[in-house]
Amino acid sequence: MIAFFNGKGGAGKTSLSTNTAATIAGSLAAARSRKRALLIQLDKQGDAGLDLGYRYQDDDRGKDDDGLSIFNVCIGAGSLNIIRGVRENLDVVPGGNMIENLSSFLKGSDAKKRADARLRFAEAIAAVAHEYEYICIDCPPIDEELQVLGLVAAAWILIPVQFDASSLYGLEGVSDGIEEAEQLNPELDVLGIVMFAFDSRDLRRYTEKGTGEERYRETGQRARVRRKLQQELERLKSKSIVFQTVITNNRNVAEDCRDFGRTAAEVAEAAKHPEWRKLRVKNGLSAFTAEAAMNVAADYEDLASEAISRVKMLEAAKRNASDAQ
Repeated sequence: MIAFFNGKGGAGKTSLSTNTAATIAGSLAAARSRKRALLIQLDKQGDAGLDLGYRYQDDDRGKDDDGLSIFNVCIGAGSLNIIRGVRENLDVVPGGNMIENLSSFLKGSDAKKRADARLRFAEAIAAVAHEYEYICIDCPPIDEELQVLGLVAAAWILIPVQFDASSLYGLEGVSDGIEEAEQLNPELDVLGIVMFAFDSRDLRRYTEKGTGEERYRETGQRARVRRKLQQELERLKSKSIVFQTVITNNRNVAEDCRDFGRTAAEVAEAAKHPEWRKLRVKNGLSAFTAEAAMNVAADYEDLASEAISRVKMLEAAKRNASDAQ
């Protein structure tokens, strides 16, 4: 179970969580697995519903309840509302306006009631976890009560960081939320930091002397931010890593994902067709190449693969350490 968490807004949490969950689900579907992926949105804006196209849905697959079931679970009055089959092998627990009411409830509660609500939420997820290979939790920006709620239920934290200074400083607030969540969830750990929305021009291709092999080297802002993040992890004496995968910045692709309710991979597939380009131009939108969309989709696929590999490695290490005791 992976929580996508950063101390500030606009860092890419929702885009990362929706595309990671959808990528994992796609891999499970391709393998004909009975297991699925689950995305849980703890954000009052409900943007995952726009990204995946289920906002305001109400049919036989489920209803977008604006986060009501999450609120009810936390006060001990129900179970999670799961919208089934948002994509093949992908289910969603929707967020929305009721999440703001939940935030108010948590802030107005004493320490015991807050702890009870956090444990109820974690237990509700645990009750359905056997159905899922991976569960992704999209934590909200700024609201510490809701962030801790998500972290108490999670096993791992993935922290997105952009190039701006405020995003880097947002790491300062991350440790406070983690420390509070660890009081109820001592096994919680940081999976890694992912650099989000960086310029593709900061990745240069070159030919290695001697071997003639083509390789890539990070330059400019991308290289500087990676160094800063690695230095910060060293300062904190953290064993966490900065993921090798970097999500490329392409605002046009991101715009289409949200406007049309498609994942990056789906936009990449649609962009191959000439009619898609004509439709964008007709609507006064900037055209982009199918290759540009495919590059963004490939970034998300690489991140999902890298994150899953690291989860498996760390969980194996924990099991080995436990067996050795």
